[in-house]
This record gives sequence, C-alpha cells and structure tokens, in this order.
Amino acid sequence: MGPFWEQVKHVKVEEGMKASVDADICTGCGLCCDMCPEVFEMGDSVARVRVSDVPDSATASCREAAEACPVEAIRITT
Repeated sequence: MGPFWEQVKHVKVEEGMKASVDADICTGCGLCCDMCPEVFEMGDSVARVRVSDVPDSATASCREAAEACPVEAIRITT
C-alpha cells in the first residue's frame, strides 16, 4: 500500500447554501426575517444573516425569502 493520499481516489467536498444581504440595498422591511427567522434577523435598520451556512431545514424558506425580497437584496449561493 502506498501513502494515504495515493489511496484516496475521489474526495468530494460539498459546501452548503449560503445567504447574504446587501445592506446598501435592503430597506429593512423585515419580510425575510418573518419568512426565514432561522437565517435572517433585523440589525439596526436593515436585515442581516444570522448564520454563515443555511441549515438544511431552512433552505426552502431561505430561497422563498430571497425571491420575495422587494428590492432583491438577498443573494443565495451554493
């Protein structure tokens, strides 16, 4: 047997969904916080992301919140 790395043929690293709020665009309406409180919360005057990775249980509501944002301030990446 060779070194460990020679034995490892395929390693797939998969990152989860991430969300971000553009504070320059956000109007602070709070819709995203109401729709997906697991991910979004209100800051001083605009929404912000509470967690760096969106929990699997909140992916659908996070996408819905992004789609519902009236000023398209939410960005979803996978």
